[in-house]
Amino acid sequence: MPQPSKGERDQFTVRVPVDFAKILTQKAEEEGFRYTSEFFIELAARALDLPQFSPVHKENQLDMLKEVHSRAA
Repeated sequence: MPQPSKGERDQFTVRVPVDFAKILTQKAEEEGFRYTSEFFIELAARALDLPQFSPVHKENQLDMLKEVHSRAA
């Protein structure tokens, strides 16, 4: 099943020290992120107090909508 569109996106290239990259990748996996880039977005959304940009926030909204839809059916 294909992934739904996440809307218009901009691309950033970030270079971090190798040791730091390993830590970021490990933390992203521990928190259940499929992609490290989504983990970066989550960290930025938390740091800037902008939850509407959080990938987790959007997934939770989708889960709630699915639950409401299934209850209505």
